[in-house]
Amino acid sequence: MDKLTAAKKRILDFTKYEMLNKALEAFGELGDDEELGPADWATVKRYISCLNNIEGERVHPHGTSESDTNLDAMNLKDIRVRLLNSVQAAYWEMLDEGRISQTTANILMLSVEEAIDLASHEPLCDWKGLKSNVHFPNYYKFLQSSMLRPKLVTYFTVERLESACNICAAFLRAHRVAPQQLHDFIGESDVASAVINESIAEGEKARKFLEDVRVTYPQVLGVVKTRQATYVVLNHLIEYVQDLEKAGILEEKEMLLLHDAVQTNLKKLLRNPPLVKLPKITSMHPMLGALPSPICESLMSGTREVQRLESSLVRFSSSETITAVNCGYGFTLLLDWFIWRVVH
Repeated sequence: MDKLTAAKKRILDFTKYEMLNKALEAFGELGDDEELGPADWATVKRYISCLNNIEGERVHPHGTSESDTNLDAMNLKDIRVRLLNSVQAAYWEMLDEGRISQTTANILMLSVEEAIDLASHEPLCDWKGLKSNVHFPNYYKFLQSSMLRPKLVTYFTVERLESACNICAAFLRAHRVAPQQLHDFIGESDVASAVINESIAEGEKARKFLEDVRVTYPQVLGVVKTRQATYVVLNHLIEYVQDLEKAGILEEKEMLLLHDAVQTNLKKLLRNPPLVKLPKITSMHPMLGALPSPICESLMSGTREVQRLESSLVRFSSSETITAVNCGYGFTLLLDWFIWRVVH
């Protein structure tokens, strides 16, 4: 107790008062039992000895009576860390629910750890750790222009965007849940409101990315949401049959049969999740169907290399739009020439 900071001691005392209120609420909700009658609160309270040493009136941890600047800074850091811990807990829950993969969870968790390290002297900044994984370059919009074939563009960009959309959706969900939990616990507070506003500002960056995707590649968002919804529905069915068994409605053997059937569907989802409908390589160009199959296979395996080449060119150019369009257009012209040479 002596090693706690002043900010943490005030939170601890505040929590004890909240615990006592929750105990009173729980006792009040029990009411008079139809068979046994009322219970004695005085006796119940004797068994809650952990709350017997509460002294004085309930004081808000960020009370206005305290004007110490150092304490204000400590309070800010403390609330930022608490909110980030709540964000991290939300990520764990999403991982358990199947909303995000282990790889996505690792990226999100690391961004929170980095933000916690900076909580004492910077506003919430967990989005900063995600920037390298969530990026919508301007050349994506130009790739979607009429200069290039839409099916070819989709083939190059969809996988990267799916991963980024998963990260953004999880980030927004966590930053919606965590501030609400903080507000429910601590109530009205200038310090808490300041940190919650920082969280809202962070969320705007993720929302902007998803809006860019929605305008340019709406089919990607649909597939990400469908994948998550399928996993949630299957897990809900598993919980449902387990609850029926616990309630005695189903026998254990019946529950296991249904449970195994749903688990089979769940494994199928994890093995072959819904994907954006990518065009076949032969539909990307009107003459590709005339090429020999070995050449078609080489072109298919080379699409990822072309995507990396585009990214590299953009990275080293001061005018990313011109470079990306020239690269994509140049590849299209090269493909046209190559197919003409093979066919003729």
